[in-house]
Amino acid sequence: MKKGGLAIILSAALVGVIAIVGVRATFGEAPAEQAKSGDSPTEQTASMWDLDIRTLVEESKAEIDRIQKNKVVVINGEEVDVTTKEMEKWMLRSYMDAKMVGAEEVSDEALVENALVAKNQRENLLEYASQEFGVEVQPEDVRAFIDSQVEQIEKGEQELKFFKELSSSLGITLNEFYYEWEYDNFAMIYVSGEVFPILQERYGREEQEDGQEYQASLREIFIKGLDEFR
Repeated sequence: MKKGGLAIILSAALVGVIAIVGVRATFGEAPAEQAKSGDSPTEQTASMWDLDIRTLVEESKAEIDRIQKNKVVVINGEEVDVTTKEMEKWMLRSYMDAKMVGAEEVSDEALVENALVAKNQRENLLEYASQEFGVEVQPEDVRAFIDSQVEQIEKGEQELKFFKELSSSLGITLNEFYYEWEYDNFAMIYVSGEVFPILQERYGREEQEDGQEYQASLREIFIKGLDEFR
């Protein structure tokens, strides 16, 4: 799928609030894209805690409801059914994420395209890690990783309050938010961490690259390979 619009502005690797916050992420989020708004990733994350999350969720749901009334959205000449529960979740996540990083307007086409790219990435993630890097990740590995991240999140008063309000606004429990709604994003972060040392071995750092540029290039290689997988 050719990327454009929101898919460039907001990397599909970032879809999901856990990926935006970057809970101990190695390179799975998209700080370079966040920087387009003029804020550093740290400043962007700090500002997230001040969001009126209930209003954001209500606005996002209303927008997705509007899009679903059309039944389909045409992407690259193909009709995409936007009425399924699965697509509803991915569109909702994409819209919320766009607003969290400062996007003022999000077209229906860009929103659906970004949702599809992210959905395909997550569905292929574990097989991609296995076939391309020899990294075998089991569901219990991801769950153990989530356990460790939840433990850290719950030590932060601001973070815990944010996620409690977000899960409540979505109509799910905090546990469901961590282990179901955001499962694939935790998996993305975990796999990124496992793959990162292998990428470092395969692709050395260029003399002219600083640390941030090097991480960005490795992230691009990882995401490009994942996008092209299958």
